[in-house]
Amino acid sequence: MGRATERVRKELEELRKYYGATKCYIEREEKRKEVPCESIPELLREGVAKETVVVCNERLGKCVKAPKGTSIEVIEVEGREVYLIKDEAEEVGRWSKLGYIITGKGEGRTIKTPKAGKIIFIEEVLGEKPEHYRIYVASEGVEE
Repeated sequence: MGRATERVRKELEELRKYYGATKCYIEREEKRKEVPCESIPELLREGVAKETVVVCNERLGKCVKAPKGTSIEVIEVEGREVYLIKDEAEEVGRWSKLGYIITGKGEGRTIKTPKAGKIIFIEEVLGEKPEHYRIYVASEGVEE
């Protein structure tokens, strides 16, 4: 195999990471059960993890675990266009950028997180005209 072919193969392997899925689990008594990721928001939405939730981001090769009772900050993001620059299982600092929105008037806005922590899950709210996301951030008690 030639050098160019080997280089292309490595680049394709690197690109494949960007298409990796997010896998979600609920952990009970040290046993993990895979669940559809669509079920995770209802366990986090009220600001406290109702169950021990594990989210594995295959794009980054990282998992993040929010034990039952972990305090969760829910950040609502809405705009005509939403561009997120952070992903699940990533660390965020206080007032760090999560992304950008384009408003209905065409103005750009920066989305920042009010607390430092780890992004547990990013929910895309489907069926709404302006793009709408909920970003779930835990600042304490999170494990990798």
